[in-house]
Amino acid sequence: MPQVSVLLSTFNQPNALRLSLEGYKRQSYKDFEIVIADDGSNEDTVKMVQWATANMPYPIKYVRQQKNGFRK
Repeated sequence: MPQVSVLLSTFNQPNALRLSLEGYKRQSYKDFEIVIADDGSNEDTVKMVQWATANMPYPIKYVRQQKNGFRK
């Protein structure tokens, strides 16, 4: 189990999310996981998270809620 959990919130910004995940890939500290909290994004974000889960060297957990207004 990782020592650190990093929480990233997102809503319909798959490119910004990808850049954030790429940045964490370059960290020298490696004992972490990423938890992505999605506030009801469209399928582009879902596809990007699926790609990242398969291609990033750290664990990614994805939590998504239905779109129902801003609910960070």
